[in-house]
Amino acid sequence: MFNILKTVLSPLLFLLIITVNAHASPTKNNLEKAVTEYSKALEDAAVLLETTSKGEHFKVAVGYADKEKKTDANVDAPFPIGSASKVFVGVSIFQLIEAGKLSLDTKLNTFYPKGTIENLANYQEKNYFNDVTVGMLLQHTSGFIDYLNIYKDDAKAIDVYTKNGDHYSFESIIKLAVDFGDANFKPGRQF
Repeated sequence: MFNILKTVLSPLLFLLIITVNAHASPTKNNLEKAVTEYSKALEDAAVLLETTSKGEHFKVAVGYADKEKKTDANVDAPFPIGSASKVFVGVSIFQLIEAGKLSLDTKLNTFYPKGTIENLANYQEKNYFNDVTVGMLLQHTSGFIDYLNIYKDDAKAIDVYTKNGDHYSFESIIKLAVDFGDANFKPGRQF
């Protein structure tokens, strides 16, 4: 229970610290101190903050990018952002909906008419790619295989997906998912 509270409250506390510091005319030192405190509270987790205030741009990275190897985080290194990106993707999609550029019913084949990506919707020897919508992607009801959780072991998955420091392109992620097999179910049928 304590870990859950820590996980939920730590980001809120960090945002509060940053917000208070932002009103006090932030300096790189203030921001670095706040980010360092946040990282320490999360046992030296890698934390990156990039912001602009009053025309001045700040980039600060603290903690370990790789805790085991004691590799320091740095502002130019790629950061695995995981679930944090869901908020940005969701907001971006709804901004596009608000602007009339797409809807929740927009079919994925509108953007990706052909290619390996179609194979993500293979289920029981039939392809359902033309049925997949933006809304299904947001609601996790597309049926696409959850290639990040196929190992049922976070440590194993992290090891596989970070071997040799590889970085994956969009195409290689699609191929990786397709190589693990068919979709889990028909699009729109379950979660």
